[in-house]
Amino acid sequence: MSKRFWQIAVATSIVVIIGALLTVSLWRTLNPIVVGVREGSKFQADTAASIVAGLKADTYSSETMTISADQSQGRSAESPDSAVDIEITGSPLTASDHPDLVSLGVIIELPILLVVHADRTDISNPRDLKGKRIEVGVDGTTIASVAEEILANYGVTATNSTFSHDSDGEALTSFAARRADAAFVYFNPGLDQFGRLAASGDFQILDLPENIALAGQIGTVVPTTVPRGAFNVEYSLPDRNIPTVAVPVTVVANKMIRDGAAYAIVQALTTQFSRGTVLAPPGTFPKFGGSLPIHAAALEYASTGSVPWQYEALPGFIAEQWTALLVLGSILLLVATIYSVFFPDVYGVWTGILRPKFDRMDRDMLQAALQSGKELSPRQRARLMKLLDDTATTS
Repeated sequence: MSKRFWQIAVATSIVVIIGALLTVSLWRTLNPIVVGVREGSKFQADTAASIVAGLKADTYSSETMTISADQSQGRSAESPDSAVDIEITGSPLTASDHPDLVSLGVIIELPILLVVHADRTDISNPRDLKGKRIEVGVDGTTIASVAEEILANYGVTATNSTFSHDSDGEALTSFAARRADAAFVYFNPGLDQFGRLAASGDFQILDLPENIALAGQIGTVVPTTVPRGAFNVEYSLPDRNIPTVAVPVTVVANKMIRDGAAYAIVQALTTQFSRGTVLAPPGTFPKFGGSLPIHAAALEYASTGSVPWQYEALPGFIAEQWTALLVLGSILLLVATIYSVFFPDVYGVWTGILRPKFDRMDRDMLQAALQSGKELSPRQRARLMKLLDDTATTS
C-alpha cells in the first residue's frame, strides 16, 4: 500500500472520529433535560421554570415533568426508567442510598409554619393540639415527616389526634374552611391561599421556641426565624419574629448530567437565589450540604463565579467534547511530528530495501515449490499472483 493510501486512511479516520464525537454530543444536547416538579408545589414549579429557562438560553433542550410524591425525593432523577434528570427536594439524601445522584447546591432553607385559627385561644402551643385535626402534608413528603416529628416531640401523635395528608394548597383550603384546626405549611408568600390568609388575619402562627432543640432532635432541618414583616412590611405581618425550623432544599441531578448543563443550571439558580429574598438571604446559594457528592461544575462555579471559556464561546455540543477534541488534536500533532521526522526515511527503507528483499525471498520459495511439483495452497497462489502483478507493473 502506497504512502498516499495511508495518508487518505488516516485523514478519513480523523474525520470519522470527530464526526462521531460531535454527532453523539449534538444528539445528547437535543435530547431534553427534564426537571421533575412534585405536583401541587408552586415553589418547585417556579424554580423548575428558572432552570429550564437557563438551559434553553444555553441552547439545551429542556422541559418540566410533574411527578407524584412517591416519585419525588430523588427517586425519579436516579431511576433509569424515568425521563427525569433533575429534582428539587427537601429530603435528606445520602450518597450510600442514592449513588446515582449528585448535588447542584442548596438553594434555600424553607421555613415550616404551624398555623392555627386566630380565634382559637385554646391553642397557644403545639402541646395544645392533642385531640385536634391537623394538616401535616402529603404522606411520604418531607413536610409530613418533619411535621409528625415536631408534633411527637410535643406529645401529639396520630393515636391521640387526627392527621390529614393534603398538599400545601389543599391544606390551606381545608384550614380556611375550618375542616382542620391547624396546618403545617411551607412559608410561601407566592401561594394565593397563603397571601389571602395573611392579609385577612384569619390565622396565627405558633412559635416553636425550642427550634434549636427540635432541629437537633430531627436532624434533617435547621433552626430559623421568619422575620417580622416577612408577609407584608407595611402592615408588619407577621407582627413579631417567629422561631421555627426550616428544610434545606437541594437541587439534585443524575450523575450523568453534562458539565455544560450543570453550568447553565447553577448560573440560573445563582441569578434567582444569590441576591437574597425572604426565603433565601444573600449567601444561601451557592452552598452545599448533606452527604451527596457535589457536581464538579457546580463546585467550580461556586468557587470561581465563572464558566470555562468554551461553554461561553462555543455551541454546547462542541463545548461538551472540547476535552476529547483537545486530546485527539494533541495525539494527531504528536503523530504528525513523528511522521515528519521519521516516517519518510522509514518508508524509504521499507520500499527500497526491505520489501524487495522479502519479495525475492517469497518468489524464490514459491518457484522452488513449483519446480518440486508441490501443489501450492490458495494463499500461496494468491501471493504468487500478487508478485507477478507487481513485477509487471514495475516493468
